[in-house]
Amino acid sequence: MDTKFVKDVQAAGWSIQAVSDDAVIGKCPSAGCDLHAQLKLGAAIPAVDPGCRRDPINVKIETYDDIRRSFRKRRENLLLTIRELEEVAGLEPDLLAKVERDGTKKIPNVQTLLDWAGALGFEIALRPVPMTPLAVRTIVETRDKSAARTKRMTLENRRRGKRADTKR
Repeated sequence: MDTKFVKDVQAAGWSIQAVSDDAVIGKCPSAGCDLHAQLKLGAAIPAVDPGCRRDPINVKIETYDDIRRSFRKRRENLLLTIRELEEVAGLEPDLLAKVERDGTKKIPNVQTLLDWAGALGFEIALRPVPMTPLAVRTIVETRDKSAARTKRMTLENRRRGKRADTKR
């Protein structure tokens, strides 16, 4: 597989789902869209969202400060006090006061973040975005190891399944 082709698929707006020797499986990244396409090496790559109709409500989060500011703005727009929000979210008193503060060094754990978001009426969603150039290159350069990795992952999934069955 050609690294440039994989990058071009991403540049056209597709989310990379799989890469083989001669094709890339791309998925439309728009919310609720299940469009998948097998894009052959050397063939034309169609734009995934030519009308730019993606959901504009999404907020790109790059740092904890982005989350903190968005959550505080939402809390203030809802006219909730920190104490009220802690109660609604089921969080310890004074926890949000510490993590919402500007310049804080205290960052909540993932479960606290999920509870905080839910109390504000937000959901945290993972959405595929273009991978870094290093990730794309690594995927392309390791295709010769894919058979062995598939076998190993199948075995690991079986072991996980057996452990999950014994815990029920």
